[in-house]
Amino acid sequence: MIYSKTDFPQKEKENTAFSCDENLKAAEEAYYGEITEKEFRARESRSKIFLFLLVVLACFLSFIFGVSFQKSGLNDALYLMNTVSSGKIPAELRKNKAQTVGKTYKTVYEKYKNEENGENAGFYGGNVIENGDFLYLGEKENTEIEASADINTALSVDGEQLKPVISRNISSYGELSLSNETNYRPDLEKLSQGTPEAFCGVDLSLPTVLVLHTHATESYNESEYDGYYSESVPTRSEDTKKNVVSVGETLCKTLEDFGICTLHDTTLCDKESFVYAYNKSKEIAKNYLDEYPSIKIIIDLHRDSIVAPDGAKTKPVFDYAGEKTAQLMFVVGTDDAGADHGNWEENLRTALYIQKKAEEYCPGLFRKINLRKASFNQQLSGGFLLLECGSCANTRAEAENAVKIFACALARMIKEAQY
Repeated sequence: MIYSKTDFPQKEKENTAFSCDENLKAAEEAYYGEITEKEFRARESRSKIFLFLLVVLACFLSFIFGVSFQKSGLNDALYLMNTVSSGKIPAELRKNKAQTVGKTYKTVYEKYKNEENGENAGFYGGNVIENGDFLYLGEKENTEIEASADINTALSVDGEQLKPVISRNISSYGELSLSNETNYRPDLEKLSQGTPEAFCGVDLSLPTVLVLHTHATESYNESEYDGYYSESVPTRSEDTKKNVVSVGETLCKTLEDFGICTLHDTTLCDKESFVYAYNKSKEIAKNYLDEYPSIKIIIDLHRDSIVAPDGAKTKPVFDYAGEKTAQLMFVVGTDDAGADHGNWEENLRTALYIQKKAEEYCPGLFRKINLRKASFNQQLSGGFLLLECGSCANTRAEAENAVKIFACALARMIKEAQY
């Protein structure tokens, strides 16, 4: 269907280091030198009994209220109680807890394993300035953020097990960034010159963009607890109000709002078979191209999945005008796996062009382009691209924020290329 034009709405402990000065040890030794060994043993015994009763109480409360204590937090509480009851500060508290903060969690990219460096942590933000038909970023800022000390700690609420979500800014940090999983070494500098065929000879009165979903059932994080996800909630859904189709709806509507005639196919290509979904989406794309030869750009909209071995999920996110926004990633196919796709560099050219322009409008929106051996049906058109919008750890709202910005930038590119 072609959408009608409607109004477009405008729009992180203190790292406590329990450090003690050199007088602390001397003070302890002086104190313990004034008491008898019998009294010392009695205090030690009372301390152990007190700690045992405290653990029993903690377990009882956890059972009654269904809330688990974080390991590090419970240890600190026990150390504190031990200090109060015995008058001795445990040696563990003299260690700098900062040594346990900021652990590196190697992530596993379930769908598209690549060479991204997920350790970069920075937000790009700014003020929204309305200028004509488009949204621009004002003064941008770059603020460092660090991982929480307990990002690998699960949580139990009302008997439900929740696992952590790790927020990471994994921006491309450059317009020509590429995660290359092929045997090719494309000249990105050369490919980034000029205007791609997909932006030439566009008739704005006819359908220009097609949005479809090979993996339409991919859905987002629906947990009401910020920073966590529920293992009991599936990461796929046939409900088009919850899965990636709903994000595609927002993308199409925004393009229409900016005068770009857009088609949206909402077929659940992976409903019957995830493996053969690309066969189905290929036929759909071919039928649209036959019926609407004016289509220049095809967006196969997906959402990524980034999960660590311990179950923690990562969401690629940055800040746009105070709003958490998912990050996008182009996946570009080639003929390296044997597909009849000799023109793959034109698809890469299109992705480079869009990403370069979009990063000018909104720094931080895109991750590295992922160049793959498979074709992903992109042999059908030089303007055919696979777009990953966030991951299964992002919220749907964050994904919708991203496609609104993307649509705004894409609409401007299409219009400017005609003059």
